[in-house]
Amino acid sequence: MLAYNASFEKGVIRNLALAFPKFCEHLLNIEKNIKVLMIPFQNKDFYHYKMQGSFIKKFY
Repeated sequence: MLAYNASFEKGVIRNLALAFPKFCEHLLNIEKNIKVLMIPFQNKDFYHYKMQGSFIKKFY
């Protein structure tokens, strides 16, 4: 799973695991597999001039 703000998404999933113990194992497996989408943009591994210095594309 890809997430722009992985720490937020992981927190939400951990809270869901606490609220729904029946699905705890499955939710924590999802939480372990979250990948941060923002890193390639922060490192400028991907950049296009129309992004205007932003991590999030601005192609308008």
